[in-house]
Amino acid sequence: MRVIFREGIIASFLSVVLISIINIFASKSNLICSTSCAYTLAWHNLFNKIGFILILIVPCIYYTMIRKDKSETFALFLTSLILWFTGFADVLFFWLQGKAIPHTMPWLNNHIVIGKIRELIGLGVVTDAILLISVMSGFVMVIYLDIWLEKVN
Repeated sequence: MRVIFREGIIASFLSVVLISIINIFASKSNLICSTSCAYTLAWHNLFNKIGFILILIVPCIYYTMIRKDKSETFALFLTSLILWFTGFADVLFFWLQGKAIPHTMPWLNNHIVIGKIRELIGLGVVTDAILLISVMSGFVMVIYLDIWLEKVN
């Protein structure tokens, strides 16, 4: 059954990729901006809701159609949430467009995870290195979540 769960992790990973793709399309359309292309609070709130719905889809499918295991289902939810909150979708936003990650990203200074890592490191602004450190820490958390779950099941 571990193979099916690991396929679920890949699907959770892909849900974060989808979040990035939606953000790319939105940023290139008039959905969130018309001239200055500044993200509005309304778009940010809607985008977060869309992201949470996408993150919930994989665990719901897993639980209802594949295996009624609450711990694995919760782990799949956590996988997507960890990857999203640690900035994987932000990195993909740039990479999927063939762009480099900006050296500084002040809009992430108050991010719930990335901003805290910035504070721990002691920098005044989120840099590309801080974002990558955050993403790598997210991947490490997902790996340890999988290892832990394998031990308890």
